Amino acid sequence: SGRQVCLWLGANVMLEYGREEAIELLERNLAEAKKTLQELHEDQALLRDQITTTEVNMARVFNWDVKERRKAKAAEASEAQ
Repeated sequence: SGRQVCLWLGANVMLEYGREEAIELLERNLAEAKKTLQELHEDQALLRDQITTTEVNMARVFNWDVKERRKAKAAEASEAQ
């Protein structure tokens, strides 16, 4: 009838709903998808911050290592003299 709609739910499943019930279901799904998208954006921002922190720490460790190697090389050079 004209008051029924079919919704494809995925996994080869299609169900027939009343028009109002279908609208409610779709609005609920849309609200949940928007909420999930917002949470994903927040998670993404947190990950970006963690990546930046990790990169800074890696650079600090690298710089420390370079400094230690220079000290060791200088100590070797002074012992050789």
